[in-house]
Formats: sequence, C-alpha cells, structure tokens
Amino acid sequence: MKVLSMIAGGILLILFVYLYNNFFTESMLKGKYVAQGDIPFVSDFPYVPDTLTIVSEDGFFSHRFGAGTYFLSYSIAGTEMHLLFKRSIDLNTTTTLSRLNLGAPMITFNKLQQLYYLKFD
Repeated sequence: MKVLSMIAGGILLILFVYLYNNFFTESMLKGKYVAQGDIPFVSDFPYVPDTLTIVSEDGFFSHRFGAGTYFLSYSIAGTEMHLLFKRSIDLNTTTTLSRLNLGAPMITFNKLQQLYYLKFD
C-alpha cells in the first residue's frame, strides 16, 4: 500500500510540473519579455535587442514588430500563442509557451534554433 501511494504521489508531482510548465492563462502572461537566441540571420526574429510587452488580455507591442493582438489555444501539448502583428502588411505567427525548470515563462518562436522571448518582469 505504501508503494502505491508513493507511485501515485510521483505521478501527481510529474503531472503538476508538466501542467505548470506548459499551460498558461492570459493573466499569467502580462509583463515584459526580452528576446533571446543565437542565430542573427533569421528574418522574422529580432537579431537586435528587443522587448515584447504584453499589455492587456489580448494586446502586445515590441520595438521590432510594433503593436498587435494575440489569442491563446490549448492542446494536450500545452499552450500556443497566435500573434497578429500590425505592420504595413499583417503577419501571423504561432508560438509555444513554456517554462524551463519551473522558471519564467518563455514565448518560443523556434525550438530547434532556441529563438524565444523570456519574461523578466
């Protein structure tokens, strides 16, 4: 019986960590994010220092992309943020939201190239 309760506790802990790292509400996302990444030649990702600010339940702005809106969608894999940038032409992009080791939220543009915005405020 003690072994079963330890296994159940371990499963619950793993489930909690997974949910905490991968699922977000809009209110959890408000704040400032700084651009991170190693590859400066990707055209749709800022290669100069940039800050993305989530200012309301569905709005954001950044120096690189300007103002825009977003909405969240959820799946078993976690939370996705769909961004609509309002520039001279509209741009749509889908990003994933996650945390690394229970840390600050990240808005990931490209996981393979580690291009993301990390929350700092």
